[in-house]
Amino acid sequence: MNTTARNTDVSAAARQIADLASSRPGLPVRPWPADERTVAGRISDALPGEAHIVTDGAGRAQGWTLLYAASPASPGELRAELVVDAATDLETVTGTVRDLAERAPVHAPGTGSDSLVVVIDADNGPLEEALRDAGFSLERRFAVEHRPIGETASELREEVDQAAHRTGLRILDWAQVVDSDRTEDVRRLQYLTFEEHWGHLSKSEADWEHFLGGPEFAAEFSGAALDVDSGEVVGYVLGARSRSVTAAGEQVTAHTEYIGVSRSHRRKGVAATLLHSVWAAALDAGLGTASLGVDVENSSNARHLYESLGYRAVGYHVAYRLPMTA
Repeated sequence: MNTTARNTDVSAAARQIADLASSRPGLPVRPWPADERTVAGRISDALPGEAHIVTDGAGRAQGWTLLYAASPASPGELRAELVVDAATDLETVTGTVRDLAERAPVHAPGTGSDSLVVVIDADNGPLEEALRDAGFSLERRFAVEHRPIGETASELREEVDQAAHRTGLRILDWAQVVDSDRTEDVRRLQYLTFEEHWGHLSKSEADWEHFLGGPEFAAEFSGAALDVDSGEVVGYVLGARSRSVTAAGEQVTAHTEYIGVSRSHRRKGVAATLLHSVWAAALDAGLGTASLGVDVENSSNARHLYESLGYRAVGYHVAYRLPMTA
């Protein structure tokens, strides 16, 4: 049975993906708005012709796959966005995974250690079963954590001001980062703090510009910490709006996509101060919950910090890898 329908018409594929993302409770959370223009941009980032709509035996759309080329930071690693409704029948899911695994090697760069990586919602049992059956192996787990914001915005800003004064910091919102020409300083620190992180998430100059100009970046939940004495950027937070569809409608949280602190200023409360500023901004935006994702195997024990600040796991994502030969 053909379980994926290839869409050479980008607008048609974008429309179908946007419709699914905005209306299907069985699909995972996403940091991008479900509109055709945004989805068309995501499709344009994928390899040509590698946007596929997942359909079941009755021809009903159940999800999508997007296959992306390897990045310079990880030249042997292809990435795929693999989204399938958790209620989809196993035959459809198995066919979707098999189809993706058969297509991907055609695009392998030939490094000798090529692989395909997907990150999915851990609550999707049929998809995990299909991945394992196709030869993928579980590589990483990430906790999705939420924190209800019970404080007022004024209380949070007072806490930020006091903490910054105690530690000799100045906290900048994103407009101030831009106005003071500090965006490249933030990028460099992001590169350093994520250089050894799983997933090669450090931002090159090209990646950085693409990220800041894309639909996933939320300036209102982003900022930086400056050391007052040196003027150095010693911490940063980069945010997004995390969206999920529930029976009651769309839920949106103020999501921390990246957060990092320079080695010289760790264990001084910089990250906590930045997160307090995010919570205040979330309330200003009418959102009552903050969220983030954390690698459960993170060597810096970041999860302990987040949980001490009131974040609690509400779900998990898992990363699977498939070795490939072209």
